[in-house]
Amino acid sequence: MRPRIPSHYPISKLISDVFNNSGLRPKDFVLKLGYKNADKGVRKMDRWIKKAEGTSFFLLQLVEAFHVPKNDIQKALEETKAIAEKEEDEAERKAEELREKHFVPWIYIETYAQGPRPGQIYLFALTGGQSKRIKLSRALLGMDKERAIRIVSWLVKRHYKKTRGYATAYGPISGYRFVRTFEENILFDIEGRQLEVVQSRFKIPYSFGWSFKGTKDQTISILKDEDWSCLPNG
Repeated sequence: MRPRIPSHYPISKLISDVFNNSGLRPKDFVLKLGYKNADKGVRKMDRWIKKAEGTSFFLLQLVEAFHVPKNDIQKALEETKAIAEKEEDEAERKAEELREKHFVPWIYIETYAQGPRPGQIYLFALTGGQSKRIKLSRALLGMDKERAIRIVSWLVKRHYKKTRGYATAYGPISGYRFVRTFEENILFDIEGRQLEVVQSRFKIPYSFGWSFKGTKDQTISILKDEDWSCLPNG
């Protein structure tokens, strides 16, 4: 029987060690954990071992069936969370550096808040927010600021007139935000008048997708003290 090779996360290593030291075949191991569907149980075990992700049932049953100290599991989860957060922070730092290196000025279309609509959510998720962007030339980076502002003012007035003040799937347009540099953005009204200058990195208001850190946070949250008093179905 080939041993399960774990990821670098402590919780993965702990589960891999319990399995490898049991001497059982994968299906026999998960059946002892309480899974009625052995194939499903093996998939859940491999998910923990390879990705450090899964449900509380698997972990709770390690305590029940294999007498793994719950403190050992909690400690491994906390260490896993710390590593995952550090990795995500580093990945975000590198992504920010890459975005800054390849930055090109652009305009974000502001719309009135009317609550999320199915069409809006779907389109935003499908395009990653690109449907609310107006692309600009990289030449604006080295351009005199006042000249760039005049150009953008003309562009937003033209855009508003062309679209009749309506952004498809989002509703009436309330203004435009000129993301001039990686650290500065300028808000315009629908008449192309400059309203304010903001010295900070602009991020699109809505965000879609799975968070690596969030997944690990969820893993930690399911292991409260009261969880150990009952064993939910897996």
